[in-house]
Order: sequence, then C-alpha cells, then structure tokens
Amino acid sequence: MLKRLLPPEAILLIITMWTVFIVDASLPAIDLNNLGILPRTTEGLTGVLASPFLHGGLAHIISNTAPLLILPLLIRLSVGSTQLRLVLFIGIMGSGLGTWLFGSNNLVI
Repeated sequence: MLKRLLPPEAILLIITMWTVFIVDASLPAIDLNNLGILPRTTEGLTGVLASPFLHGGLAHIISNTAPLLILPLLIRLSVGSTQLRLVLFIGIMGSGLGTWLFGSNNLVI
C-alpha cells in the first residue's frame, strides 16, 4: 500500500535518512557529524554526498521528512518516475554543492 502511494525512491531516501539518524543518535562512539559539508575545502566535498543523510536533531529530520512524503508523489505524477530520480539527484547534489560553494566556513562549536 505504501509503495503505491509513495515512490520507492522516496521511501528508500526516508528509510536511509532515519537509519543514519538513529545510528548516529544511539551510538555515542560513532560521530557522523564530521562527514558534513565543510565549505570550500577538499575534505568537505565528501559531505556533499553524505549531508542528505545527516541531521542535527529530531526537529530537523522531521522537517525534512515531511516534504519527502508529499513532493516526490507530486513530481512522479506530473513528470514520471525517471524524471523523479533526476529531480531527486539534482536536488541532493545541487543543495550540497551550493552549500559547499557559498556556505560560511566559520565554525561555531
């Protein structure tokens, strides 16, 4: 039933996001935050790929999950599954690269 409502790509993305969040939150020995984007550094480029799965807290992941429950369905209904994959890929890579290019490198910890 869920697969008929939500595109499988969105389900996989949501499950992966929540799995990484739960592992990061429940295992104190594992700190995945160092995989985030570090603007304009070569080390920070790995964060472009990892950042869609990293979240700062429960409110952050919930606010990212909510649109992923609705928007992929609307995109798939309007342009199809192949285009949905392209939109998801460009959205993930574009936001990561945009953050890497234009983000502040002033870290406040």
